[in-house]
Amino acid sequence: MKQQKLCEINTPLVNNILNLIANREDTSYMSASVSDDSYGYLPSPSTVERGSLEEQRLSARQELQRRGNPSYDPRFNMGDNEKGSDPKLTG
Repeated sequence: MKQQKLCEINTPLVNNILNLIANREDTSYMSASVSDDSYGYLPSPSTVERGSLEEQRLSARQELQRRGNPSYDPRFNMGDNEKGSDPKLTG
């Protein structure tokens, strides 16, 4: 689900998801390429890349501000209700 669609849903569970996005750190990942030469495939040295989540954090913070800055509420988390049938999730 795209973050824009999350902003269209106003429930305590989505508020929690937006809080998690707003505080998520950038990610690091390893990347490497493989070249083909006469001896076969040779991997290049791997490098650590950083993926910025700043745009997603900013969008989540703006949406939380629009909603009155609700804080994370542990009563509404995905682990409590995997199927989404709990009526308390609808606010």
